[in-house]
Amino acid sequence: MTNSVDIDDIYSAIEYSARLLDLPLEPAKVKGALAAFEPAFTDSSVALRIATGARREKLMGYRYIKYTGDLDPYDTALAEGLIEPGDHPADRLFQDVKERFPIEGTGGDFELAAGFQKIWCFFPSSRPQPLDELSQLPSMPPSVGEHLELLGRYGLRAASLFAVDYTSHTLNIYFDGLPEGTFAPDRVRELTAELGIPEPSADVLEQCAKAFAVYFTFSWEKPNIDRVCFPVLVPDPELVPTNLGPSITRFAQGVPFAGEDRKCIYATTLSAREIYYKLEPFYYWQPKIVNAMHLANPPE
Repeated sequence: MTNSVDIDDIYSAIEYSARLLDLPLEPAKVKGALAAFEPAFTDSSVALRIATGARREKLMGYRYIKYTGDLDPYDTALAEGLIEPGDHPADRLFQDVKERFPIEGTGGDFELAAGFQKIWCFFPSSRPQPLDELSQLPSMPPSVGEHLELLGRYGLRAASLFAVDYTSHTLNIYFDGLPEGTFAPDRVRELTAELGIPEPSADVLEQCAKAFAVYFTFSWEKPNIDRVCFPVLVPDPELVPTNLGPSITRFAQGVPFAGEDRKCIYATTLSAREIYYKLEPFYYWQPKIVNAMHLANPPE
């Protein structure tokens, strides 16, 4: 397999997936976003993504994960007119982190209708960054600093990566490479109770226990952690559970792939409002992405 993928093939995969899910697609918008970020998409891992839940069932996204730091997704999005300059702290956070902390890779999220949405930022795989230092950035949501003690009790003191959503003004902070047992059912039950999330069922706790990471969603406007998510990596879509919702099952069974690698991430997301699920099939998988995930034993 080559180390790159053709931009026209990526568009075809997005178009096919939208039809599979009966979702509308504006070709000019998607092709414009792909063209703006073509150097990133053609030399990165590329994934498609969907989620369940009333607010998300009609949405489909696509993303690249580029495990090198040679492209600035925020500057690119601004230069290409995919976002407008803003004065919200979210608009400053990526640049603030980049100026003060080491970055080893970036990524970008796009949605069929909304276009450019989110920037990913990966810290070096051997050097997750202290959350207490990150929390001191003036552009960081205050709720991050307010939860240092709580997260620390679960061994979550150093972040592996973060993602800034420019459409919802939210921030995801990820922790991976964690000791075995971090997501044991009793620990997840304790964590959700502290976050004010209703106690998950035994089946949900079992799904969470398989996670390779955990990430939390913070907002600049809310004092609480909005939600917590447990992603699981599987080597083939056939291993995605069939009880996560009909759209996820349909997507897993029909989504296209660029080569023999057919890895997927499915995730359980818990909040005070609801439980919902996500699916992220990797249309194109680059093995070096395991560095970004801190996976010592990635599935074959």
